[in-house]
Amino acid sequence: MIKTSLLTLPVGPSSSEIQGRGDDSSRLAQGIDALASANSPIPTVSKTPKISVVDDDENIHIFVKDLGDLGHFKVVGSFYSGAQALERLPEDRPDAVIMDIRLPDMSGIDSPVIRTVQLSSGR
Repeated sequence: MIKTSLLTLPVGPSSSEIQGRGDDSSRLAQGIDALASANSPIPTVSKTPKISVVDDDENIHIFVKDLGDLGHFKVVGSFYSGAQALERLPEDRPDAVIMDIRLPDMSGIDSPVIRTVQLSSGR
């Protein structure tokens, strides 16, 4: 078991625990040993995702910013209306947008903000 400050994760059996379970288990154990002894590191994604928030509720902005401060993503835009987002999203070019579906000036569902993000990112 691996214990973290938030949760406990189960860890699979070691290769020695797998051996003795039959031929397939033996091959699996050899594969585990080969992977464990490989010199090449596991590839990781080095780019931190960029997130923008479009919501009229200040608490949502604070919550997403606090999550971003944990280091898994970076908040690059914080907007309180669709109009603000439309002005700045093409410049900010976020990887994802967290958007309220009920904004004061437009619907978050049929919003041109979504199309703007798609166009600015080349998707």
